[in-house]
Order: sequence, then structure tokens, then C-alpha cells
Amino acid sequence: MNVDSSRTALDLAERNYSLNGHLPASSSDQHGFVASDANRYLQQLAQEGKSFDIVILDPPAFAKSLDRKERALRGYETLNTQGIQVVSPGGLLLTCSCSGAVGPVEFETAVRQGLRIARRSAQIVASFGPSIDHPSLPGFSEDRYLKALVLRLN
Repeated sequence: MNVDSSRTALDLAERNYSLNGHLPASSSDQHGFVASDANRYLQQLAQEGKSFDIVILDPPAFAKSLDRKERALRGYETLNTQGIQVVSPGGLLLTCSCSGAVGPVEFETAVRQGLRIARRSAQIVASFGPSIDHPSLPGFSEDRYLKALVLRLN
């Protein structure tokens, strides 16, 4: 299931799936593309008792500057709480941040808060930053804005 508030982004994703042979050219029956606010959609799924073996949370940057950092951290906490609630026991959560103002420790703290609120426990299976094709400058940590955690939920 792909969920995005942008219909344009979903149309592009659906076209990309089709070009890569994952969908019939004129049908999305095999895979969902839902235009919705992700938090509301995840909340609805949790209320319906739905769960998934893998959930990927990859939002746009919540904080492009330091003055939006606290709001971004609350946003990551909320989104992760909602996502965690629909991961099956033993399932995986891949959660990402591309906010330069939010450091890796702060991001992990927001994810841990989401676990606490959702009353779930997890193990961090992997932690990622920018790959080798995304070099950064010494002393300029803001350009290392890509962060990702893979968690196995209990």
C-alpha cells in the first residue's frame, strides 16, 4: 500500500511500478495507491485491526531549519506511533528522516517515544545514514540529513 497526500506523487509511483513490471499498465488492483494523510490513514487501519509484516515510513523533511526542529520531532513521534501500531508482531518497520535539523540520536529518541506510546517493544536491526554516493563536508553535519532505522517489533 502506497499512501501519500499528493495524488501526483501517487500517479508517478504507479507509473513507475508499471514500467518496472509490477503492475498491469491499466490496473492498480494488485497494489494500492491511496491519496490520504498518512497519520489519519494509519490510525484508521489500526482501528480496523489491520496489520502488516513490513511498514515503511519515509516522509518528506519535517524540519528544513532549526526553528522547526521541535515540531518535526513531534511529527516523527506521531507518525512512528501510528506506523508501529500496524506492524504485526515480528514484523519490520523501516522509518526514515531527511530533516537536516534533526540528528540521528534525536530521531531515534522520537521513534522510541512512538514505541512507548504504542506500548510496543522492538529491536533495532539496522541503522543507516547517507550512502557513499552522498558525500558530506567535515564539520557540516546538516548535510548528513538522511537517517533510517529498521526495527523488528515484538
